Amino acid sequence: MRSFTTSLIAAAAVTAAAGLAPASAADMRLMTDRRMRHLPVIDAGKLVGMISIGDLVKNIISEQQFTIQQLEFYIRGEHT
Repeated sequence: MRSFTTSLIAAAAVTAAAGLAPASAADMRLMTDRRMRHLPVIDAGKLVGMISIGDLVKNIISEQQFTIQQLEFYIRGEHT
């Protein structure tokens, strides 16, 4: 028999699959809207890790910094 808490968690379950593209702003929005601070990462039905909202923020900032750097190179004519 499942407990009330287990039933609530199962009903609202959201997981991230291992090997997918890096998290996006949409993933962060989902976590924010549902007030989730962590998502389990599942691979072949097994828990292989956890993603925090902080991980998502770091990833988005890193992507934005890279984009800014590439735009600055383009503006200065420093094509790589």
